[in-house]
Amino acid sequence: MLPGSAFAIDGKVYSPQVTRGEAEIEYAGTRTFDSDKAKNDIQENQFSVGYAFTDYWKTEVYLATFQRGPGQPQDFTANEFENIFQFWPIGKYWVDAGLLASYHLAAKKNTADSVELKLLLQKDIGRFTFLANLGGEREVGSKSTPGNDLSSAINMRYRWLPYLEPGIELQSGYGTWDDHKSFNEQEHYLGPVLYGKVIPGLKYELGYFAGISNTAATSAIRIKLEYEMYF
Repeated sequence: MLPGSAFAIDGKVYSPQVTRGEAEIEYAGTRTFDSDKAKNDIQENQFSVGYAFTDYWKTEVYLATFQRGPGQPQDFTANEFENIFQFWPIGKYWVDAGLLASYHLAAKKNTADSVELKLLLQKDIGRFTFLANLGGEREVGSKSTPGNDLSSAINMRYRWLPYLEPGIELQSGYGTWDDHKSFNEQEHYLGPVLYGKVIPGLKYELGYFAGISNTAATSAIRIKLEYEMYF
């Protein structure tokens, strides 16, 4: 986790849907803004490639993750191996579901690796899509500290036009399971997000989030660019 912050805005909210043969190249970045130096200019930039080998399994490799803590320079912090498992065919049951399982390999010898698990839920109603990611992250290895950092992301979007899908998103960092923090001691962000396709294969996401708890930064932004191909 970033120094001075127990939770940072996630670079994306995941769908459990897997499309066999889909390959992607992706960039995702986030940044916070606050008059308090301890919460200002927290950044994360990730570059990844992914491929769906089956109808139910997609893997993604983060070639580099760069993070910046308050008042610190940008630093290469980790590589990541990520997998999404779709539980059943899309539309078979009332809700679509899957699992995100990832391993973060720390770039620094004095920093712990970590594992992350998230339940991925999706429900489509007409032109509306609802997504929920629920889970947490835990450090592993000799450098690790105990505790599971719990978080959630809830997203709703309206599929208006192929190049413009407006939505709203709530992201929350609850701290560890044993913390029992109050709402204002946790980090909660709420804000609008835009999605769309600029050209065939090229997708974008733009999000602006306001901190709605005392511990959260005043605001944060997220940008994601993804290019898809099929083999």
